[in-house]
Amino acid sequence: MRGSRQLWGKKSGMVLFLCLALVAGAAMPANATLRARWRSSSPNAKWVDETDLTWATYTSQANEIVLDTSVKYQVIAGWGGSPNEVGMVALHTLPQALQDSVVRALFDTVTGCKFNMIRLPIGCSDFSLNGYSLDDSVGVNFGTYADYQMNNINIEREKPMNLAFIKKALVSNPGIKVWGSPWTAPAWMKKNKAWFGGNPVPATDCELIQDTSIFRSYALYFSKAVTLYKNYGIPFFALAFQNEPYTCQPFPSMIWPTGVKMRDFMKNYLAPRMQADHPDVQLWTPTMNLNDTNMFIPMLRDTYTDTVIKACCFQYQGKDVIAYIHSKFPTLPLYATELQCGGGDNTWDYPMSQTFPDIKYYISNGGVGAMQWNLILEKNGRAGYNWNWSQNSMITMDTVAKTITLTSQYYCLKHISAYLRPGSKLLNVTGNFAANEIATKNPNDGSIGVVAMNNSTNVTPVAIRLGTQMVKATMPAQSFASFRIWDDAVNALPAARQYEPLPSSRTLKIAGDKFELPGEFAGTRTMCSVYNLQGKLMRELIVSNGVVSLSRDLGISQGVYLVRMRALARL
Repeated sequence: MRGSRQLWGKKSGMVLFLCLALVAGAAMPANATLRARWRSSSPNAKWVDETDLTWATYTSQANEIVLDTSVKYQVIAGWGGSPNEVGMVALHTLPQALQDSVVRALFDTVTGCKFNMIRLPIGCSDFSLNGYSLDDSVGVNFGTYADYQMNNINIEREKPMNLAFIKKALVSNPGIKVWGSPWTAPAWMKKNKAWFGGNPVPATDCELIQDTSIFRSYALYFSKAVTLYKNYGIPFFALAFQNEPYTCQPFPSMIWPTGVKMRDFMKNYLAPRMQADHPDVQLWTPTMNLNDTNMFIPMLRDTYTDTVIKACCFQYQGKDVIAYIHSKFPTLPLYATELQCGGGDNTWDYPMSQTFPDIKYYISNGGVGAMQWNLILEKNGRAGYNWNWSQNSMITMDTVAKTITLTSQYYCLKHISAYLRPGSKLLNVTGNFAANEIATKNPNDGSIGVVAMNNSTNVTPVAIRLGTQMVKATMPAQSFASFRIWDDAVNALPAARQYEPLPSSRTLKIAGDKFELPGEFAGTRTMCSVYNLQGKLMRELIVSNGVVSLSRDLGISQGVYLVRMRALARL
């Protein structure tokens, strides 16, 4: 798709990556009225307010980027990350106002990172308090428990934790899409009867029991889990049926030893079940953590599964094969489903040496989006249970002082996600720093957004050329920067959009199976919370149409209820 175009480069200790969004066609007219603003984040001055820059006639510069909008590549799908149980426990120790500010910092579409995707662990992860699945038994019958029909599957443990967090995120950004993956199957389905693997358990014992009844039941597990999430108001849109399929570790994990086994499970069990029960939910590959193309190819070249798989997922241990996969399957969306995790110290240098270069690599080789693993953690970044390691996160919380810190990872990703928007298309860039860029055309707001990283210890002048004009800025040492450029003659960018105020909340008493949103909620995305007459919350659902069915949309029987309606956003 890109031929032999060079995508990487370094000069004078500085690495510069540019993310650009342009609406004005193949080239901006030379006499256009251009405007530009920029902001930066450095260790001592973070997310500095945007200030205006001055345009001038182009002259050759030492560090210049020449925008070329005539060549377009893949569409950016978006950015996001994952909540985890350990982080949720820490979050709940904070005052409510501070909890809300954490959510807004990540998801608010004006002041936050504008994340539009969330990865949901299905059951436990390595940052859960301990091991569990959505259908297991603990205690005396743990070793003999089995539930092939998934009669006991439930999400009760997740409701006050990750699901509550996602619902708050949806208030800040109703357009969020949620995808999920499990770290492990229920323990009773595995050879070792445990959520964990690792020594002294052989890797071959850390996989599913190889039995058709187990395969059918596991496919049903996913279908019923998605049903529960949807009924609880979670906009679940995609499923990757295994996190890191080549991991058998002393934390929640499960191995799929061959690509053929993954293909056969998807082909014969999972895909037929999900297509019958949830045709709107995409199926993605597992989040691959091995640089072995033989593990991908059986899934991607099968005449059935190649039509079913809608995206290919890469953990950071599997990123080296993304260029090969993209060359063989150029129309398949590729996601960086977990960026490197760090060691919990959250130094300013870490995203400069790891996160930003990794995102550059993914996007330059066909990637359409990237996910942070831990969105929030306590300040030491410690994992759950007895796994005893620490990782970085975007926000850390001091549960004693009741404070939060926005980390270097936060500012790195915010500079990207706030300016490189979903729906934008990757563009070509030339110039003497063309090897160090990412550029996209954004059809949404008519702007050019530039995200740059200066990992030099010196301040560095940067010039961006557009046609016969250029704009210059001096980036602080060890800084991230974002530039916004637009053409007033084509599409002026207002400082803020003005909307008609949203209607206030209302509570109605209903009887029967259906109710209609009052007229003032027309054209809004509305959260409906249904309570019984004793005040117990029965279900919640975000709706955007006029009529809601209790049985169809909420999965509860008809009766007399109180419904509280809150408009979240206009459509």
